[in-house]
Amino acid sequence: MDIRHRQFFNSTSSSFSASSSSSSSSTTASSINMDHRGTALSTPQACWLISLSTRLTHLCFHGVELDSELVVRVICRTISQLHRLKHLELSPRHNQETSFQVYRAIFLSCPPSLESLIYSNLDIGDRAGVPAVEMDLLSNHGDGWAQGVLLLRETPLEHLKTLVLPGMRLGYKTEAIDWVVEQCPALEAFDVPCFANASVGDAVSSLLQERCPNIRHLSQLETFYFKGYTDEWPLQLELAFSRHTETLREIRFMLCRRINSSTLKTILTSCQALVHLEIQGTHLSNIHLSLEDAIDSEWACHNLENLHIAIDMGQHEEPTLSASQIRKAPGTGGGPMIQTLDEVANEDELVYWESLETLYRIIGSLTRLTVLNLKVLAFDSRGKELDYTSTTIPGLLTLGDGAHHRPGFLSLLCNLTYLRELRGAVRADTPESILTMGQNEVEWMVDHWPSLDLVEFLPTGHENKAIVSSTEEVIPPHIRWLQQHRPGIRLSLRAEAPSFAPTF
Repeated sequence: MDIRHRQFFNSTSSSFSASSSSSSSSTTASSINMDHRGTALSTPQACWLISLSTRLTHLCFHGVELDSELVVRVICRTISQLHRLKHLELSPRHNQETSFQVYRAIFLSCPPSLESLIYSNLDIGDRAGVPAVEMDLLSNHGDGWAQGVLLLRETPLEHLKTLVLPGMRLGYKTEAIDWVVEQCPALEAFDVPCFANASVGDAVSSLLQERCPNIRHLSQLETFYFKGYTDEWPLQLELAFSRHTETLREIRFMLCRRINSSTLKTILTSCQALVHLEIQGTHLSNIHLSLEDAIDSEWACHNLENLHIAIDMGQHEEPTLSASQIRKAPGTGGGPMIQTLDEVANEDELVYWESLETLYRIIGSLTRLTVLNLKVLAFDSRGKELDYTSTTIPGLLTLGDGAHHRPGFLSLLCNLTYLRELRGAVRADTPESILTMGQNEVEWMVDHWPSLDLVEFLPTGHENKAIVSSTEEVIPPHIRWLQQHRPGIRLSLRAEAPSFAPTF
């Protein structure tokens, strides 16, 4: 593109700044990047400036207002007059939602010359139950009709190769996609954020094969990051993920308010390319994966390297430790170590431990894991959710005790030779850990996890706390042995943080 014909709109002022060429003028600009957020300009005023550029071919228009018929009509008329326009990107002033009528009117206002159309950060539907404003843009009355009814394009966009649709709260139905595809016979790249149901995906595939012979790329995500998410429509999110199962490599939900177990199950059992899965939230009770969902189907994400997740493993009472149990703790003369289920008290308990064994075999099969942050949902006798540091992953970090019929599954993780960090419900000072984890376990870790350099055995920031009195907590002998045989290993996280915060 000839830089002599480029002009850009400065988002911190309300004036154009021309290029250095003296021959440039507002009527010959071929590219405008316009963002009038933070300026005194309204969208109609910005449209007037755009309309001065009669040779415009590229337009990125950010901060668009779509909340009134007058503004939408002005936008449509402005776009329809840009007869040389090839690339158009529109995004609202805020994460704004609009009606299907507005989206349709803008689409039909695009000139036949258009090659790329991108709707960015725009959703069709309702937010928090508030319906989007419906507009009758084709009538000869209402705001903005004085300049006449909109003259909308009646021919297909013969040159359109790239199309990114706005989001749709309840997902696109086949009819809506059919209408779009019919308008875009030359389409090569197509991004549909979400389908209304699984059958739409099959219908879209058939439509594209039939009407868009040049299609090369049905847009797929590689990274998904969401902060403060509330999973109100789990089916819709699951369907959205299902479109990207072969390409999604990283999924992060930070400070998540609620996510359904079924959503997490869909991710684990369908996202084949997943490398990083991180679910962090304010309360584990609202963001956990159930044990039943965890073992119901085979996990597809065999290449996982980072796994940060909470699981409801059925520990719903605060554990207690009697004096007799302490005397029988590992390292004090317990029975021979076992690695499989032997004897348990009753059938229900057997089913429970078999379920845990299935889960641990799945985790142990993730041979590329470098970071495992596994938290456990648990409640005390009053129903209060326990902090993850006061619970322990049941049976995972022990080799077992045959004399007391305690199962142990640590050996199932023997193939995690790349494991660098073990976090979550693995504290060595919980009642269960005191009872079940000792010298044999830490020796096993040294032998089988050669890359381990962080394990969350002790309170956060322990290494940074100087021993100032004789009442300072004594590090158990087997943990000291681990320090001696793995110099430099960290036994706690670096900074104090609430249990729901990211533990990086």
